[in-house]
Amino acid sequence: MPDPDYDVMSPLMQAAVRLARIELVKGVVEIPAGSNRGPEVEQYQLGRFRDGSYLVGLAWCARFVVWCIEGAAIAFGVKSPTAGGGDLAGATKWLAWARRTGRLIDEPKPGCVALVRVEGHGHVWLVTRVEGYRHATIEG
Repeated sequence: MPDPDYDVMSPLMQAAVRLARIELVKGVVEIPAGSNRGPEVEQYQLGRFRDGSYLVGLAWCARFVVWCIEGAAIAFGVKSPTAGGGDLAGATKWLAWARRTGRLIDEPKPGCVALVRVEGHGHVWLVTRVEGYRHATIEG
């Protein structure tokens, strides 16, 4: 995995990516496999403020990103940029939030939240490095 391009990220997103890398190194997995469950996975689903109990057992990629960003905001003692965005528990919700807040961009850059939606399904991740058309990411 290439090192993140921290130099072009905001300090808050640098911290969010560092938190994501810590979780990656821990080797978080679903228990049992394919279940969207497990001790760490459920912590991401619940969120830093324990407001996502209704999300436990559902796809967790988007909530992992929220968990990282909220953790960085807590560390900095600032309001999370995701505050007021609802649970952001999916690519469709992230897309609507990005449009509503003027944060939607066409090309991902390091420190961005990226998403894809295909036929009603989606995936959300953190972009850590961009080299041409190749993107390094950390995903839940």
